[in-house]
Amino acid sequence: MRMIDLISPIGKGQRGMIVAQPKVGKTTLIKLICGLLTPTSGEIYINGEKVTINSPRDAVRAGRILLRSPTIP
Repeated sequence: MRMIDLISPIGKGQRGMIVAQPKVGKTTLIKLICGLLTPTSGEIYINGEKVTINSPRDAVRAGRILLRSPTIP
C-alpha cells in the first residue's frame, strides 16, 4: 500500500469511515492499524508520535479497536 498521509481527527469514543474505490487497500490499512499485519516498510505515526504495532496486543495498548459491522446497503 502506498500512502503519503492520512489525517483523521477522530476523538476518543467517536467513529470514522474509510471510503474508497475497490481494491485500494482499505482492509489492509485497518489490519495494519489493528496489528493483524506487520508493515514491511514505512512508518505509522499517531498524534505525531511514531508507533510500532506488531500485534493486536500492541494495538490494544495503543487504544485501537477493530469493530466488524454489517455492510451498509
